[in-house]
Amino acid sequence: MLEAIVNEKLVKHINVPALMFHDTTDEVTLVQDSRAIAKAWTSGKLIETRDLGHRGLLQAKEIHEQVVKFLQA
Repeated sequence: MLEAIVNEKLVKHINVPALMFHDTTDEVTLVQDSRAIAKAWTSGKLIETRDLGHRGLLQAKEIHEQVVKFLQA
């Protein structure tokens, strides 16, 4: 069932701003997946990081700061 869900197709129908982060060294989820979603999601923005891994993004102060700025805009 999950294989039938294609995020790149779904996001074309979402018209809300989004901020996505993906680390290029993520070994759990491929960065290409997020790139494909960002390309299809016209109101979405992808920020790529390096050396934070899959869960390190949640702990990174620089990510927190960008999220706050995004929410305040």
